[in-house]
Amino acid sequence: MPDTAAAALVCDSGPEPAVCVTRVHAGVLTDLRDPARQALATLSAKLPQAPTAVHETPESWYEVPPAPQPQDVLLVELELAPWGGAKAGPDELRWRLLDGAGTRPRAYTFGSPDAARANRVARLAAAAWLTDGAPPAGPDRDAALQTWQALGALPAAEQRDRVAALRKAALACTEVNLLDILAGDDR
Repeated sequence: MPDTAAAALVCDSGPEPAVCVTRVHAGVLTDLRDPARQALATLSAKLPQAPTAVHETPESWYEVPPAPQPQDVLLVELELAPWGGAKAGPDELRWRLLDGAGTRPRAYTFGSPDAARANRVARLAAAAWLTDGAPPAGPDRDAALQTWQALGALPAAEQRDRVAALRKAALACTEVNLLDILAGDDR
């Protein structure tokens, strides 16, 4: 049975926006606070109806059935270092928060590695658009870089609309190809 006291949210006492983690991970709050606020500010500056808070979710992204995500709260699953604190540094945390325009990734669909890869590429390209910088190193970086560059060649309003549409689809947690939404006919 889950420990509800350990899973209760503890929030930063600083100025808004709210950044919250589970009580059991309260020691990571200082690691998450600045990257989370930077991610929220980036989302707010670039997208309509951006989230206004960051909350750690105790559920693993890959073990629960997909369910719609709240629009106003950016959910984060933390990875902890063995010695305590967040496993990722501030820049990596910010990228993770901006991944998929601030949405949780869907669980891998068994038997659909191409669809899973397309969604990872789109999520990275959307984060690159939000940061105005190339995606970080990784297995899907080159494809995400190409997608981000193609997106950047479109008119600014269309870029924003496509990233907002990707966010909306990812929040709904339906079976869609996020790369089709982001790149459309430009792939």
